[in-house]
Amino acid sequence: MGHTLLGVLGLFLLNTLLYGHAEAGRRGVTLTADRTIIPLAGRVTLTCSVEDPAGFKYQWYRQTSDSAGETPPHTQNVDESNRVISQGKYTCRGWRNEPYVVIPDSNEVIIEETVSNRATLTLQPNWPQIFRGETITLRCDIKDGGDTEWTYEWLPDNLNTPPTHNEYRSISVTEAHSGEYRCKGRRDSYSSTEWSDVITLTVSSNRPKAELRADDRDIPVGGSVTLTCSVNSSSSGWKYFWYRGEKTSEPLTSQLSAGPIRVSKEGVYWCRGGRGEPVYYTEYSDSVTIYRKVPNKAVVTLQPNWSEIYRGEMITLRCEIKDGGDTEWEYEWKTNSSEKPSNINEHSIRSVSASHSGVYRCKGRKKSEKSSTDWSDPVNLTVSYSKSHHISFKVKIVQFIKRLFWFMYIFKVNPQYVLIVQNVFDPLSIHVFIQKNNFPTEPQSVLTVSPSWLSAGASVTLNCSVEDQSAGWRFYWYKTVPDPSVSYYSYELLPGSSSGTEQDSYIVHGQTHTAGYACRAGRGDPVYHTYNSKPQFVWSADFHSSASLTVSPDRAQHFTSDSVSLSCEGNSTEWRVKRLSPEDRYLSDCTTWGTMNGSTCKLNTNRLSAAVYWCES
Repeated sequence: MGHTLLGVLGLFLLNTLLYGHAEAGRRGVTLTADRTIIPLAGRVTLTCSVEDPAGFKYQWYRQTSDSAGETPPHTQNVDESNRVISQGKYTCRGWRNEPYVVIPDSNEVIIEETVSNRATLTLQPNWPQIFRGETITLRCDIKDGGDTEWTYEWLPDNLNTPPTHNEYRSISVTEAHSGEYRCKGRRDSYSSTEWSDVITLTVSSNRPKAELRADDRDIPVGGSVTLTCSVNSSSSGWKYFWYRGEKTSEPLTSQLSAGPIRVSKEGVYWCRGGRGEPVYYTEYSDSVTIYRKVPNKAVVTLQPNWSEIYRGEMITLRCEIKDGGDTEWEYEWKTNSSEKPSNINEHSIRSVSASHSGVYRCKGRKKSEKSSTDWSDPVNLTVSYSKSHHISFKVKIVQFIKRLFWFMYIFKVNPQYVLIVQNVFDPLSIHVFIQKNNFPTEPQSVLTVSPSWLSAGASVTLNCSVEDQSAGWRFYWYKTVPDPSVSYYSYELLPGSSSGTEQDSYIVHGQTHTAGYACRAGRGDPVYHTYNSKPQFVWSADFHSSASLTVSPDRAQHFTSDSVSLSCEGNSTEWRVKRLSPEDRYLSDCTTWGTMNGSTCKLNTNRLSAAVYWCES
């Protein structure tokens, strides 16, 4: 009987345990947290939960270090939540009395604690611009870290390589290292600082090049010059290495500097910048050659050396070295004009303009050694062209053209320029304003003739002058050739003047009839010419001329009410009548002040003037 009761009780207990384990196997416990890092003075809520939680209680376990075991159950609650303020690795399990069920441990949840220490990330060297190949160090400092053995975490994650206890990371940077960096310190597995502030690193791809400047290229006797080496202004921290001769030579160790140096020896100089440890070097600068001054004197000469040079003339600048001997020299020019002479001793400008005006200086350099003369005294070149003021004057009509609803006056401004004005209502009193910029003031030739009236067997003397009285002119002499089909004359060179004459006078022998003459001046090679002078006339009183002019009515005095006609007769079928009056500024023909019909010109009575009239064919 007793054995039977014990067997029943044992069977009951075994069934109960089997049922509890079977129910536990069907259930699972889950541990969750509202966050995994405890902020300063804050807390985290853990939640342990099972399916169908009625009647369940929970046990909590916490591991505080990687080496420590679990703590025994420190709390039993009827609900599923637990608020914690300490870091560690947490698990939980659920259990129930009736029927008795124990659910195995939940998943692990690691809760970290934020400590009050502050992480600070620094970049060394802290230059505003970092170049590819330079070495930089990122250092993570923990404020008030004391004797704690910290480990460090980095962003980006590729910096998290052993050993993690080093507070710095040294990198030989490339462009790929550009980006944002942060760090934090970890006291143990479950407590750390907050992330540091961000440091942004920008890596430039190109190695910078040093720039070398000299305040003067020539060392004065007993003196020195200043050399300045620099790297682009957006970077800093450079020291400079100086070289003389070949840039591959050893640097001038005594001249390692952070600023300019002074040198008193001629030669070819280079520099480059360096910074950091190990030293990162820039590219070498371009070379600068420093010369020693010699006592020889450079002199600039201007050919032709006329007091005034005109636009279009050819000039030659020459640099001469006094007592230069047989030395082979190179030359350097300095000017504030638009012209940039090459490094030879002679420079020609075939056609000068106002832009070539300026000051010219030169110096010589010996090819065999690094020495040079001082700069020459300045030579001032002034090219005459035009002036920027206005002039106002009355002009005479050369030609009048009238159509049904339109008319035009053509005015002669000077021998080379004609002004056309349309629809002018008062041509007799019009004032024409001309800006001299538009009509260049090249030199003018002026011709005088003597005598003006021919006598039998007399010679005619022509005198030509240039308004500016400058030197070097030769004179060219012309006879005017009428062409009735146009308003102007063509010109025919007089004998012996094809190359010009040095004399400013020319004598015409055996002149017996009326003729017109003109002149112009020229100088230089190639020849630069002035404008032709205004034609001047000598008048013949020969009544047996092959051409004649008759006036109708034939009387000495005429009135504005008269109808006056001038007729040309002679061995020609094409004539024109010309006039020159005291108030005329230029020669004019019948089409200006009358009407030409065949060989007869009928004068407009309102245009009558005391003047000399003649026929041309």
